[in-house]
Amino acid sequence: MADDPVLSNGIKLLGEAFVIPGSSLILEGRVGAGLLHGVLGIAATAILGPLAPVGRILIAANSYSRSLSDRNIWEVRNGPPGSHSGEMHPPGRPGQPPKPS
Repeated sequence: MADDPVLSNGIKLLGEAFVIPGSSLILEGRVGAGLLHGVLGIAATAILGPLAPVGRILIAANSYSRSLSDRNIWEVRNGPPGSHSGEMHPPGRPGQPPKPS
């Protein structure tokens, strides 16, 4: 794509928002995953009725997240890979050093 990562990410985001979910993955060459997100976005629009915009936004956000970090949106929420091993919060109270093992 483009050499400038900001421009590249902006084009991907515009594709997700205005073209079809999965556009960012297709632009990266991951056509299968991009088409899957596109089909899911169209299905969400057809099936969910009044909740269709929410479903489409979530599918587009997942596609964009996969194109940037190769992780799904629920994996990104847990922080960097291997940082908390699936835990949401470190053990102990805030401001207190962790207990030695």
